[in-house]
Amino acid sequence: MSSFINFIQTANVVLFFILLVAIIFCFMILSNTNRKLNRLRRRYDTLLRGRGELDMEGLIAAHSTDLENHDEIIMKLQEEMKENSRLLNSKLNEISGKSSDSIQKIGFHKYNAFEYVTNEMSFSLTLLDSRSDGIIITSIFGRESSSTYAKEIRKGKGVQELSIEEEIALGRALQNG
Repeated sequence: MSSFINFIQTANVVLFFILLVAIIFCFMILSNTNRKLNRLRRRYDTLLRGRGELDMEGLIAAHSTDLENHDEIIMKLQEEMKENSRLLNSKLNEISGKSSDSIQKIGFHKYNAFEYVTNEMSFSLTLLDSRSDGIIITSIFGRESSSTYAKEIRKGKGVQELSIEEEIALGRALQNG
């Protein structure tokens, strides 16, 4: 211990300068930190005070009001979309009901009704809805005369007796459905 005390007594000047340098270094670090803190404080004050008419508090309040208005607009739009969706669904159901009565199955067959007539000028045309109800239109072409007539179809079967050609046209319509 006495050697340590002797060292301090002989090196006190050197120790004084080392402590002086350390204190100056600490003051420099403290000054630099204080300068950075002041710059940060000025930025913070500028942010809160704003420039001219713009300040942070007013800006946040304005955005809050805008968000509330947008929420109301979004709610109204959602209600309108729900109502439009209901209308579209009802229209779709109405159209689906009507389309079941429209022509959905078609069968066509051309043929020569007579041996002396060529080029298959006679035909049978079948028009059916989704329930296989409809008509067969038959046109028979001859040299002296032509005839066109229709027969009723219920559930895929002729109400009147059908010819072979009409059966072919009816079969094609049922296959297309």
